[in-house]
Amino acid sequence: MPVTQEQIAKRLRVSRQLVSFALNGAPGVSPRMRDRILRVAGQLGYSSNTNQAARALAARRNKRRVRTGVLALIIPRSYGEPIRRLPFFVPWLDGVECEAAERDLALYLASCHPDRPLPRVLREGLVDGVICADQFDPRLRKTGLPVVMLGQAVPGCFGLAIADREGARKATEHLLDLGHRRLAYVGHVPEFAFARERLTGFREALAARGLSCPEKLIEATLWQQEVEAGTQAVKRLLARDRSFTAVVCYNDIHAMGAARGLEEAGLRVPTDVSLTGFDDVTVQYGFRPAITSIGFDRFRMGQRAVQWLCEHAGEEAASGEPGAVTFPVELVARESTCPPKDLKR
Repeated sequence: MPVTQEQIAKRLRVSRQLVSFALNGAPGVSPRMRDRILRVAGQLGYSSNTNQAARALAARRNKRRVRTGVLALIIPRSYGEPIRRLPFFVPWLDGVECEAAERDLALYLASCHPDRPLPRVLREGLVDGVICADQFDPRLRKTGLPVVMLGQAVPGCFGLAIADREGARKATEHLLDLGHRRLAYVGHVPEFAFARERLTGFREALAARGLSCPEKLIEATLWQQEVEAGTQAVKRLLARDRSFTAVVCYNDIHAMGAARGLEEAGLRVPTDVSLTGFDDVTVQYGFRPAITSIGFDRFRMGQRAVQWLCEHAGEEAASGEPGAVTFPVELVARESTCPPKDLKR
């Protein structure tokens, strides 16, 4: 005979409703009680699939979605290599996987291509919610599923955003505090809001010190996670102006490329030109010099995505704004920055 929620409730001497809330990740259950219920459910061999047909019927009667115990994780496929080989994404995936395992949830990995139909599990609502680690696909709105966006805020979705403007401001202030006054910027991609935010933070930090950046010292890159994009960008920058002593880069991938481009031009990092990045992944790449960067807790972001979906699983996608949480950032000073040469003499 399958184990029921009633049996779990009797074992713990609590209400069956409390057991149901805990097993389904609903709010209002203390972490300690939830852990006790999950532990006893595991000991008794409880399965969330027990009497699935009856639960589905009850859900339809109440105009709610059937709880499947499955979350979809949309991952990018546009970088030319498996996602596990890209250090930026690994902590996100680890956070999602760990929290899902803690709640006995399964993950369905998917990717969305604009020229192909959405995966069937999304089209037919066969998951409890979607975690998107890629660019948002507008077709997700038509599924009616709750969606969490990792790394950005999108209207109609719950967003786990990064303090992009603050991070770029911190990186720029770090260089200014070291004595740099002629700064360049590499990596502006005007189509994306978070890229615009980082450039704004760069300019704000300069303006606060009575400085500005000429347009010729702001260099765009292609939207891709490739080192070569940063290399070519800094070469174009050097072709126009070689007077800068520091470069703020949109992310660490572009910073690594910029370091290579500077070296090929006969300039040393940080002796001749200091560099900052964003995302704090160069140590995972084993890159030297390790790039001074802006870090944030991607593992915790992955966990929070699962937690939010557990609180809203079974609900229709919000018609208004589900809101967003902005994760704080911190400067991680490493080997790629130092005072300009004229101050070191």
